[in-house]
Amino acid sequence: MEHNMRGSILLGKKRLGNSSILNKPSMEEPLLIYLVVSPKAISAIVVRGTTKHKPVYFVNRVLQEVKISYQMTEKVSLALVHAA
Repeated sequence: MEHNMRGSILLGKKRLGNSSILNKPSMEEPLLIYLVVSPKAISAIVVRGTTKHKPVYFVNRVLQEVKISYQMTEKVSLALVHAA
């Protein structure tokens, strides 16, 4: 399962790398947030649009020793806080 999460993070980074720059949010398009949590890292990506996602913001954090022991729901909450 950790391999799938790592793959999701790498895919997100790859897609961001293909964009020339991050996009500005638009009032006409909804914002979506994707949270990825693994035992040792958290990531969040904010995209706009429903059919073609355009990246607006991306954050990736490696967890320190204390936060590695957090429960999964706490890690998801932490990812959301870092994205805010």
